[in-house]
Amino acid sequence: MIRRFMLFGFGIFLGVFFLSFGPNNRLKQNLKDYINYFDMSSRVIYHLNKGENIEFSDIAICQLNSYSLERNDLLIDISDANVNFSLSNTSSSNCKTYIVEKVIENKMMQMKFLLCDSDTKVVLESLEFENEKSNCFN
Repeated sequence: MIRRFMLFGFGIFLGVFFLSFGPNNRLKQNLKDYINYFDMSSRVIYHLNKGENIEFSDIAICQLNSYSLERNDLLIDISDANVNFSLSNTSSSNCKTYIVEKVIENKMMQMKFLLCDSDTKVVLESLEFENEKSNCFN
């Protein structure tokens, strides 16, 4: 019986050893993914990033131009953003609305995303910086 536990422990040790070495630390990445699974904000950001093509509404395009921002700069890394669930509408049946907040250039920006379950479509509906107004009509 003790021999079985020793073999089992040795197998676990070898598995951890092989996973922790290599060009990218797979054990560390997998552990982070398992821990982030229970964080609702990380899960929503994952689904927003999963959409192959994030569409921009006309208002969002106008707001991007008025704030002098590029599409790629805005969406390149929203993984460190936070979802404000108190302002979001997650009870809708067709498309859920999420307000994602991120600090860009030392200013808080709120982006309004629509996430539709039926066709996994992600739409950036609007964006605005805190204490700033764009020239676009909402």
